[in-house]
Amino acid sequence: MRYNTIYAAVTMIISFVASLMFNLNNYLPMIGCISFCLHSEYFQRTLLELYNSLIGKDMKQYGYILESGQLSPKITTRN
Repeated sequence: MRYNTIYAAVTMIISFVASLMFNLNNYLPMIGCISFCLHSEYFQRTLLELYNSLIGKDMKQYGYILESGQLSPKITTRN
């Protein structure tokens, strides 16, 4: 029930923004969508480059990839 309400609210906000943009200019929603897609692609590439550089650093320093939030590798010993 809660997720349906969140989905309905987000959809409502998006539709209101799109209708306001359409009232200003018929092509404004299309331009907004295209620019959002292009900026998202650029942002995704930037995050991927950052992720790959961090993986390379972890592999060189520790020999394996650290988990999310892990500052140093856990060393477990068997008793």
